[in-house]
Amino acid sequence: MKVLLIDDDVKLADALVQVLANYGIELAHAETPSAGLQRLQAENFDVLLLDMMLPEMDGLTVCRKIRSGDGPARDIPIIAFTARAGLVERVAGLESGFDDYIAKPVEPRVLVARIGSVSRRMRGPRDTGEVETPVQSNGRIEMVSQGKALTLDTERNSFSHDGIVVQMTPQEASVMSELIQANGEVVDRKTILNRIGHGGIGDQSHVDVVIYRIRQKVRAAGLKAQFIQTVGGIGYRIANGGQAK
Repeated sequence: MKVLLIDDDVKLADALVQVLANYGIELAHAETPSAGLQRLQAENFDVLLLDMMLPEMDGLTVCRKIRSGDGPARDIPIIAFTARAGLVERVAGLESGFDDYIAKPVEPRVLVARIGSVSRRMRGPRDTGEVETPVQSNGRIEMVSQGKALTLDTERNSFSHDGIVVQMTPQEASVMSELIQANGEVVDRKTILNRIGHGGIGDQSHVDVVIYRIRQKVRAAGLKAQFIQTVGGIGYRIANGGQAK
């Protein structure tokens, strides 16, 4: 696996090169955003580790540039590598296109595991070894929520409810798929965390951030129905669940 790190901390980068090599990960390093963006254009990487506090421009701006581009790098898994990983920072980062957050300092095995998880998630469920609930061949899952059809399009990463379509990221679509296929039953945070590729090593608050982001998109699209319900201390469910198909 080949990973690019954009970080102006040279000592940290040199240390990570040695550490990750022990796990079979080749780490390339760029000290500035401009150098990193050039490398992304010229080379193929499996994952990008991106520091948030950088010269030239901050990590959020770099992430937006990558996601708004038209080259193959626009879909690369991006992990924010930062000393600040609070709720506000996570929401801002996820809205900018980050796939995950890792707070500095990090234990090497955790870093390796998170790199592996976002890489597998982008390759798709068949590479994770996890059993997926079958869906129709057209990639649609349907259920009834609050008396109206709720349809998830797993190919286009979007769902519709009451005639309104909401576009999502692949990670958000994975969360919605887990909730819809539970047919109104509560899905705990650990299960959702496993679904999006974090296994037992992730922070369960990451699930709350993803749910928050989905709800923001729902409101922005004009949907008033709060069909994603919070079950205190446990997890989430779709309101008035019917039979998924």
